[in-house]
Amino acid sequence: MKKFFSIMLMVVMVLTITVSVNAAPGSFINSPSYNKTPIIVEFECSDDNWKGEIYITSFGDRNVLELIDREFFEDAYESIRNSGSVSALIPEISDIAANLNVSPDNLGISDLFHIGTSESTDGSFKIKLDAETIKNFIGLVYYEDGKWHVVEDAKVEGGYLIFTSQLPKAYAVVVDTTNLPVDAPVTGDAIPWILMTVMAVSAAGIILVVVSYKKKSRA
Repeated sequence: MKKFFSIMLMVVMVLTITVSVNAAPGSFINSPSYNKTPIIVEFECSDDNWKGEIYITSFGDRNVLELIDREFFEDAYESIRNSGSVSALIPEISDIAANLNVSPDNLGISDLFHIGTSESTDGSFKIKLDAETIKNFIGLVYYEDGKWHVVEDAKVEGGYLIFTSQLPKAYAVVVDTTNLPVDAPVTGDAIPWILMTVMAVSAAGIILVVVSYKKKSRA
């Protein structure tokens, strides 16, 4: 009996892991929680009287944010996770990609982060970031009022991401995935047939275990 339940538990664990993998974010190259937080190299505020600081939070560290900022950040994440494609989620980015001779189908989100301030201000910020996730950079977008918008002046210069924006906001880095390694799926849906196969094998294993146990019980 103990052996039977141990086997059943292992099968259930396999199924659980499979479902979790299958639920991977739709337009992310990888999970934001595994990205290193970008580093603030320098910034300046248009409000000369503002004396506060700005800080960056990765999605994996979102629990350190105030509740309203955390919920806002999670909404931004879910909108990407549930999107069919970056171009469908942010139509404006398709035009930018086209001007760079990049197919809209090859766009992905390489990073998601939140930038906040220690003190509120109506001023805008010019920010320079050092980030590992800007390779093949296409554009920077921000989340506001339930929609994603393009940061018009965002650019990569000298290996740094430079842009101007008001804060706080959630930002996502859009990149060209054309030259990604073949074994690095752009989305969680890139290998569904493998996941379905594993689930089918796991289900068959449950049936075999149950049948075998019943036969032994009758012997």
